[in-house]
Amino acid sequence: MTQSDNCPSATARRHQQGNSLIEVLLVIVLLGMLSIPLLLSINRINRNFAKLTILANATTISQRNLEIANHIVQTDWQTLSDLQFYQPYHLVPDGADWRFEAGEQTQGVYTTQLTVEPVCRNSELELVPCSASTSQDPNSRLLISTTTWLFDGQQHQSRQQLILTNLFAQQP
Repeated sequence: MTQSDNCPSATARRHQQGNSLIEVLLVIVLLGMLSIPLLLSINRINRNFAKLTILANATTISQRNLEIANHIVQTDWQTLSDLQFYQPYHLVPDGADWRFEAGEQTQGVYTTQLTVEPVCRNSELELVPCSASTSQDPNSRLLISTTTWLFDGQQHQSRQQLILTNLFAQQP
């Protein structure tokens, strides 16, 4: 047996190394092609998470404003009755309590406002949209808390509503 029978020829070794290099380059190209959609998916997931986090914060702010307003009204119904319908208000601390102040309020990326609207009832005393054929309930108000913010150049909004009724009002 000759020495050349035991060892592959130099040409065969170079050919084998060339195949290995082509295989490695092919794997790199395939991994690159597969990683692009994966990276795009991760980016989309992060953006959706950020959007949902901002929405959750906005909803919490709107809900908190309704709870504070409800507390104010339960203490003094006249405070709510004195507010003008459809005008924006916001809440400000007033010592150990809170009070309504005219206008919107911006905190960070969020702009908040509260509006008061009339509550109307039909002849069966059911809640209905206000119109000429319905009567306004003097002892009920619709309180709407709106929080707006910008995300990706678009305005978004969280809106919460609460109907408040003065159960202790004197009936005519």
